[in-house]
Amino acid sequence: MDEQQTTENHRCVCLDPSGNVTLAFPDKKGSTSIQFVVSSPVLALASSYFRVLFESNFKEGLETKAGTFPRIELEEDDSEAMEAILSLLHFRNGTEYTTMKPEKLAAIALHCNKYQCTNALRPWLHLWLDSEKVPKAYDIGFLLSAAFFFEDAKHFRRISALAIRHVDIVTASLWQEQDVTALMATELHSMIIQSVRLLLDRLQGIMHSGEEMLEGSLRGYEMAGRVCDQCGRKHPETAKKCHPCGTSEIHKVYCTSQSRVAEYFILLRQNNLWPSVTRFRDSAAATLAAQFGTAASACRHQCSAGSECPLRTMLDRVSREMNRVLDNIQGVELKPDLVPTYLASEV
Repeated sequence: MDEQQTTENHRCVCLDPSGNVTLAFPDKKGSTSIQFVVSSPVLALASSYFRVLFESNFKEGLETKAGTFPRIELEEDDSEAMEAILSLLHFRNGTEYTTMKPEKLAAIALHCNKYQCTNALRPWLHLWLDSEKVPKAYDIGFLLSAAFFFEDAKHFRRISALAIRHVDIVTASLWQEQDVTALMATELHSMIIQSVRLLLDRLQGIMHSGEEMLEGSLRGYEMAGRVCDQCGRKHPETAKKCHPCGTSEIHKVYCTSQSRVAEYFILLRQNNLWPSVTRFRDSAAATLAAQFGTAASACRHQCSAGSECPLRTMLDRVSREMNRVLDNIQGVELKPDLVPTYLASEV
């Protein structure tokens, strides 16, 4: 554990016993000063920003070169993010940062970009961004911002593909209202939202194509049981009359093109996939595909065609096509010219 000194309005953390500079930050509430004793050679090696600062002829550089142990105030920075960055650069408390909450990671990435030390912390990205679990939709925006600020094209493409599959339009639009995620290039944000819309339209079209498949299959098949002409009640195959109605007008049931279409839309409605306009506007693509898969599995339709019934084969085909489209999402390419000028590139 690093040596710390704490008073009512002051906390000092020594990251290097031989340190020659103090970096001071206000905490998030602005009431307490948090400062870190650091090594200017370590920071100069990891960060071109600090290298220029410490070697300059400005006050901070002159005091550092003179060995007068300068105190540098960095009032606009997130103290928690900077504590993580400075600790890792000084090889302190590494185990504490093997896992990272997405929001904090985005703040760390932003400050790494600001202080031009992304290369020094890039080896940590495989721990922070390579999880096989699908994050919550809200957190995907922070992970996407982290990849953006680290200028990591590989992770940005993978996470943007996750966003296109698992984030709904409303959540993606809210990224522009968050302090960190709003700094991601507007063009990239627009490309992701447009990709989400196109994917939803594609899935909706695939689902609607199921009706066309059913209408194109004209052959009829016998179904088990009989149905009453008057009340619509279903009865066993051996029934001779509908006792509630007292009528003997019961007839054989057939699986036809029209009955299959009707059953299809009943199934969609029961699984909240119809009317489709609202569902395909407010939901994530992966959620809709999963719901359709659930609907297909829940189908209890039985006729003499068995597994070859046009309704069953259509449900399976539509479900597989939806998942194929989802699996083929490639994500958005992060090009160097899309990183804003205020986020300086590594020198």
